Amino acid sequence: MTRPDSNLEKPGKTTRRTRFRILAILLGLTPFCLLEIALRIPGVHVGEHDAFAEFGGGVPVFLRSGDRFRTNPAREPYLAPQDFPTDKSSRTKRLFVFGGSTVHGRPYQVSTAFPAWLKIELDARAPDHDWEIINCGGISYASHRIVPMVREATAYQPDLIIVATGHNEFLEDRTYDKVKSRPGALRQLDSLRSVRLARQLLQSKPSAAPNAMELKTRLDEGSGYASYHRDAAWRAKVAANFDHAIIEIGETCSEAGIPLVLVGLGANLRDCPPFKSEHREGLPSAEERIWQNAFEEGAALSTNNPTAAIEAYRRALVIDSQFALLHFRIAKLLDASDPIVAGRHYALARDHDICPLRMPSDFASALRQTADSLSVPLIDAERALSSLCAPAPPGFDWYLDHVHPSIHGHQIIAQVIASDLASRELIPKLATLEEADRTRLYQSHFEALGPRYLADGRRRLTWLENWARREKLSDELKLLGAEAFLRRGFRQLDFEDFDEAFSSFTAARSMNREATLTRLSRQVSALKLQGRPVTGERLQEWIQQN
Repeated sequence: MTRPDSNLEKPGKTTRRTRFRILAILLGLTPFCLLEIALRIPGVHVGEHDAFAEFGGGVPVFLRSGDRFRTNPAREPYLAPQDFPTDKSSRTKRLFVFGGSTVHGRPYQVSTAFPAWLKIELDARAPDHDWEIINCGGISYASHRIVPMVREATAYQPDLIIVATGHNEFLEDRTYDKVKSRPGALRQLDSLRSVRLARQLLQSKPSAAPNAMELKTRLDEGSGYASYHRDAAWRAKVAANFDHAIIEIGETCSEAGIPLVLVGLGANLRDCPPFKSEHREGLPSAEERIWQNAFEEGAALSTNNPTAAIEAYRRALVIDSQFALLHFRIAKLLDASDPIVAGRHYALARDHDICPLRMPSDFASALRQTADSLSVPLIDAERALSSLCAPAPPGFDWYLDHVHPSIHGHQIIAQVIASDLASRELIPKLATLEEADRTRLYQSHFEALGPRYLADGRRRLTWLENWARREKLSDELKLLGAEAFLRRGFRQLDFEDFDEAFSSFTAARSMNREATLTRLSRQVSALKLQGRPVTGERLQEWIQQN
């Protein structure tokens, strides 16, 4: 018989030792588990997610001042001053609105941005509540800068968070691929609040100096437009980062139990040429010469023989369909005769823009798909404005430049958002508001803005156009037809630049008197509904005199 090895332990002893080790590990983890549970108590705020810390996560949006939270001066001039009480009453409904300069209200200020009109709408239609609409629109802010802002806002007892973003994604040449490429286990650790707290305590305190939030876009650099080139790999990274940021925002709100609503933004397609065009990659030089000849032939024929010009442009299109300006020129020639086909080319001109300052259609589709995957509502502001000028796409009749809506456009967006939120029962049921009552409220709001408000907006628009190098596109902005002059006049009227507006209307009248009279009469009524009866009266007087 073989003698058993005396070093082998009995099964019972091995089991007890294993249990002891497991128990010791669990006891060691208990403090961390209790800390994690404590940090997840509603109202407890911890450090921001590391992936977005460089985008302002260390500089708070709001600072406490007595019994109110106020916008951090370190966030100026990108954010407008906002404030709200530290204590929230039972009557209060608190909504935060995040986005870029559209949310901010550029070229005007927050007073005429859609969050301000949304408050007017909700105050009038649900007066049993005190509505706080906090505008967190950041000038030139892309989605990655909004992520840490939303994380912070969850600590301020919001009833709803609204995010409208997508136009600024290509402004900064910044990514966070290192974070996204880390192993899944490490990324899961980042989601633990105790890990975030430990990182916050171990890291040095971020600077709150005014330059801590400095944002420098590619257009601010000396190279400007020259820095933008066709780069499929970089574009794919930007698209992935955009999707990643929206998912982070959605998961942050879901974790905090706060409803989230996304808003799909629109853009000026009809009166905004692409900012930069380049040929498709790999275009042989011989084919490029043929393309250039057809392109120049189309330009020469466009004034006197638009049909032949379109034929020449379409020959060029067969060779290279990715040159954005080619689509824009075709669209302009088809604008009056075939607005639906023209609209497709206007959209292609935007989507092939090498310097994309307007959200491309694939980003809009991705936003919709992400919203569906997160079960988050998406309010389509683009469709709301486009439907008012269909079948043609929107231009200066609804946008003051490439992306910023007119004041009336902001009012329409606010009305659409209010109705959508109520239909989804995300806010209390809204009472009916008669147009006359809404007009009276709008007029009262306008009167409180002061006499220089609109003129100041015009000066900011001039700065924006210089920043976006609009002078490079001057040759493409030649107006064709009465409708184009009318749209330009409506834009000038938005700033109460009467002399320029009436000059545009005079040109439109000389081309098509009857159609011009009809459109201008409708605009008089629209101005009154916007709460601008004095501007409407000036236009009515001009119609009668001319």
